[in-house]
Amino acid sequence: MKKSLFILFLLTGLFVLGQQSKKVFFVGNSYTSTGNIPNLVKLIAADSGDELIYAAHTPGGATFQDHASNPTVTSTISQGDWDYVVLQEQSQLPSFPMSQVEQQVLPYAEQLSEMVKQHNPCAQVAFYMTWGRKNGDSQNCSYWPPVCTYEGMDDLLYERYMLMAELNSDIVSPVGRVWRYIRNHYPSVELYSGDGSHPSAIGSMAAAYTFYTVIFKNSPYDSNYSGSISSDTMDIVREAVNEVVFNNPEEWYLNDYLPSADFEFDAQNLEVTFTDLSENSTGWHWDFGDGNTSEEQNPVHIYTQPGNYTVRLTSEKCSENDFTEKTVTVESMSVNDVLNSELKIYPNPVKDLIYLDTKEKISEIRLYDLAGKYFGELKLSNQNSADLSSIVSGIYLLKVKTETGIYNLKFVKK
Repeated sequence: MKKSLFILFLLTGLFVLGQQSKKVFFVGNSYTSTGNIPNLVKLIAADSGDELIYAAHTPGGATFQDHASNPTVTSTISQGDWDYVVLQEQSQLPSFPMSQVEQQVLPYAEQLSEMVKQHNPCAQVAFYMTWGRKNGDSQNCSYWPPVCTYEGMDDLLYERYMLMAELNSDIVSPVGRVWRYIRNHYPSVELYSGDGSHPSAIGSMAAAYTFYTVIFKNSPYDSNYSGSISSDTMDIVREAVNEVVFNNPEEWYLNDYLPSADFEFDAQNLEVTFTDLSENSTGWHWDFGDGNTSEEQNPVHIYTQPGNYTVRLTSEKCSENDFTEKTVTVESMSVNDVLNSELKIYPNPVKDLIYLDTKEKISEIRLYDLAGKYFGELKLSNQNSADLSSIVSGIYLLKVKTETGIYNLKFVKK
């Protein structure tokens, strides 16, 4: 049964193990700086035993186009070593007509995303989905009627931020949808400041808990930090983040770019060929269940005894891990392997030359140690002998392929 090393997202394959430290660069504007959302995330994480190290560039009204050419943004991204870079567009632009978005938003979202990945191979870009204004965008209502209401503007922001993430293979921090949940279920909770646009203290806290859950993959209930907000209101905030984000990570692509371990195998007598089927993986660790391991992507392992073995593959990418386990049944050698009088090796133990006594035509001989390490194909002389003087002392297996079958023969090298 497949398991994961991230404990808390058990139903979805995302879990967290032990204390975490994450480095995050927040790139946005006043929707990020109001209430100092990055610092709130830091305080929330600290309360749960985790650490957030962050930098932020959030001048009022800044757009992706501004950020893409800003030397502070580009130099900070190019420093590398970020775990996440959060990108927030100007609050209205993504809700404008698609033709305008295609010119003023999408190219710069792509430019920033590519810049992050170029300098931070292990970083994840998170698009900060903002919210519709409390009563819609009155400034642009006559020009673009869909934004005349909160719902219309909010729906467009949702669609465009999801599109940015899809186009760039990135994830979403769905703050706007968390706000939508609270507005729908608890309309008396005030998320907005007096201008009906920027977040109130509660709105900033809802945004911060969303980021905390996305970045650390923790349940919002893992932290008790509430600042100056009442416990009843914080219960509402945590409920919203739990329902929208923690219980639905696949909706925001939070699982899509993590390693996912899987494999298949083919057992031929004591020899088992493993084929890696993992996704998003750059490293592999195999535990064959008999005390032997391998770091190869597609290893071949030879067991010394028949039986059932629990094989675990751990796939890795950057600091993330996932593992899966399967039971491999290794059967005894066939009667021909054990009793075959037509194929024998001698002497055993061997010092230098080993001889194969058979009337069959041998097409291939491969040499392995008991851990399954492959040493190469042996060349036979006219006398059906092979030179083993170059290998060190130990116990080895010969896999001999003839016209009637494949035989596995164990011998001792002095």
